[in-house]
Amino acid sequence: METSFSLVLDAQAALGECPVWSTREHVLYWVDIFGPSLNRLDPATGINKVMPMPADIGSFALRKPAGFVVALRTGIFLASADGRLFAFALPNAAESGAATASSNAPTFVFYLGLATAAAILLLVRRRRAS
Repeated sequence: METSFSLVLDAQAALGECPVWSTREHVLYWVDIFGPSLNRLDPATGINKVMPMPADIGSFALRKPAGFVVALRTGIFLASADGRLFAFALPNAAESGAATASSNAPTFVFYLGLATAAAILLLVRRRRAS
């Protein structure tokens, strides 16, 4: 069986990571860590919308009904659908590092580790309201 592949987007990303498919929008969200940017690729049109970030972006999670939780080197932010940021949790400047790991779990839990010489420093947990 032969499989063929084709290039969908020549993003020229510095370091593309964290692909997340939005079943609601039928688009692919992804980050360029060192871009730094959060991106929205619509495969139906081929258009990739770039939302520049003010610092390296390590990960993100989709929020309902719209927007994101964004993990930047400088902290955790809530972001509107157009990429505007609102501070949520800012680490101590002496402890800040690169956001390295997260989980976009359906139970509304967002885990984030900040990598520094001291190792994993921060865990943010948000549970669904009962």
